Amino acid sequence: MSNFSYQPTIDFNTQIGETLKDIALQLVLENAGEDFVDRAAAAVPLFLGGQTVLAEEWRILLAANGIRPHHPNAWGALTNALHKRGVILPTDQIAKSKDKRSHARRQPKWFVKPLG
Repeated sequence: MSNFSYQPTIDFNTQIGETLKDIALQLVLENAGEDFVDRAAAAVPLFLGGQTVLAEEWRILLAANGIRPHHPNAWGALTNALHKRGVILPTDQIAKSKDKRSHARRQPKWFVKPLG
């Protein structure tokens, strides 16, 4: 019988992973500019308030109205920022993406808080 034991070479510490993710998202948002986040945070509830939507829906809507980040990575960071600001709330709903570039990937739906 072998005395083999598994010892991972990678530290699977979730807390460290979450911290590193938050740092990376913050850097992306800083590079996108505070103006991008502020404009998006004002526009999303104006157009989608009271609705449950996929993040791609506000991405399409914002881009169509001239609110775009300097880099595509900022779209994902925007979702995090909108959640932290209380503009959107998580739901237990999952739906397939409609954007053909996402290949019908399953993603969470968010509730956009209405204005006022």
